[in-house]
Amino acid sequence: MGSDGDVSVVARVLETPSEGAALVGRQPIVDRHMRVLGYEMLFRSPGATSALIDDGDRCTAEVVVNTFVDIGLDAVVGETQAFLNATRRFIVDGFALQLPPDRVVIEVLEDVTADAEVIAAIQTLKTQGFQIALDDFRPGGPTAPLLALADIVKLDLRDWDTNLTEQVQALSERGTTVVVERVETAAQFEACVAAGATGFQGYYVAHPAMVSAPRQKSLRVTTLRLLALLSDDSITTSQLDEAISCDVSLSYKLLKVINSAGFALATRVTSLHQAIMYLGRDRIRQWVRLVALAGFEQRESVIANTLTRAHMCQSLGVTLEPHRGQTFFTVGLFSTLDTLLGMTMGEAVAALPLSEDINDALVGHRGILGEVLAATEAYERCAWEELSCHGLAPADYRRAWLEAIQWARQTERELGRATKTQFRGQVKRRGTRGTVRPMLRRPA
Repeated sequence: MGSDGDVSVVARVLETPSEGAALVGRQPIVDRHMRVLGYEMLFRSPGATSALIDDGDRCTAEVVVNTFVDIGLDAVVGETQAFLNATRRFIVDGFALQLPPDRVVIEVLEDVTADAEVIAAIQTLKTQGFQIALDDFRPGGPTAPLLALADIVKLDLRDWDTNLTEQVQALSERGTTVVVERVETAAQFEACVAAGATGFQGYYVAHPAMVSAPRQKSLRVTTLRLLALLSDDSITTSQLDEAISCDVSLSYKLLKVINSAGFALATRVTSLHQAIMYLGRDRIRQWVRLVALAGFEQRESVIANTLTRAHMCQSLGVTLEPHRGQTFFTVGLFSTLDTLLGMTMGEAVAALPLSEDINDALVGHRGILGEVLAATEAYERCAWEELSCHGLAPADYRRAWLEAIQWARQTERELGRATKTQFRGQVKRRGTRGTVRPMLRRPA
């Protein structure tokens, strides 16, 4: 498991999709009459029929995103419950709280050490209505202190070949539901039924099955609609919290970034509300935009250029209208939508609830927002003759440009996306409206 400063999980959750498809494995848990009680959700990678797990946190995150965002929970488990394998980080960082407690069972992996922090997090989950399952439970094992909080205990049949009945009885007397795993033959199934187990899982019941769905481009538009909502300067703290919470993957990624070494917080941030209160509404709004942007499947250069342009627009804009910095930033951030979404700018903004002045700026460079955007793009092209935006001086452009480069570079590092050559020795090149061509000579 990575350190708190490792934000690589953030950059990979949505950034590297599985060959254009969202994949998740599922294996049913049944009762003695073979009626499905729920499905254990399993990480699957393209071309693999079994789990290839090198990073438990990443696997959990990808299962959550694929199940809840790309495929849909009902398409994966129907009306039953999803048993979600939960790592320590997923539990203590509060990510599980973003899921529906009536549909998800939090299955604590057997290697999670039940220390005070884990126990407190599990107690919080219980108060929110989640059922807790302990995977591959053994008395005296790492998760043993959680037994009093567990609703379900899963036993690996290979560990209980001689005294299964005794263990099932002891757990059942506590009011705990017992599910036996690794049931691979009819004889084993009958023995588990005789022992008094409630649920059964294994190859005799069913092999894990793959569920997949294409990753829809519309998901990008959904994220952008959230970003458009955040561009409203009148949004309240509670509305901001609610809007972000509706996007499970974005919530996960945002909390990962905030708890990274880049923020150097004295205490761990475990909820979106806590993050908003700790960092402030405007700073959180900006980070939501950046983290969401990092989820798009684009070249590093496009993301870096977008960050640079957004900050430069903001820096120039506040010189003219000091109270509209967030709006100028939004215009710069959305100015590469055509590149990010693979459609015209008109088509891109039509799908978003943007204000009229932002629409005008993006589509036609109209209004003061559009004029600042046009000036920023002209500076990127070294088109000094086009720099005539409300009396801004050459020094204003140069200062804004250099600050934007420095900020974008630092932001990429904090997002886990820094590159070695992004801002080093760049050569002037031909570009499109969505591509920055850096300055090689100063304006006269």
